[in-house]
Amino acid sequence: MIHYIADYLINISECHAAAEIDSGYLRLMLPRNASEKSKLWDDIMKDVEQIIMPDITHCQHPHFRTYFPLRSII
Repeated sequence: MIHYIADYLINISECHAAAEIDSGYLRLMLPRNASEKSKLWDDIMKDVEQIIMPDITHCQHPHFRTYFPLRSII
């Protein structure tokens, strides 16, 4: 997993900085019921690579610009 994270950070500039998707797109891809059997780790990572990662907002991307306040006053 550490190699996956390192590769992700090295190659992050090749991704789009912000997600370009419609809200709720992932819900349409989910099965109606949870599986009763476990999946292999390789299958899980394949789903992450093909379904999740292409449409995620990459906050560490060099072109990602936003403001996150360090603290707030209540």
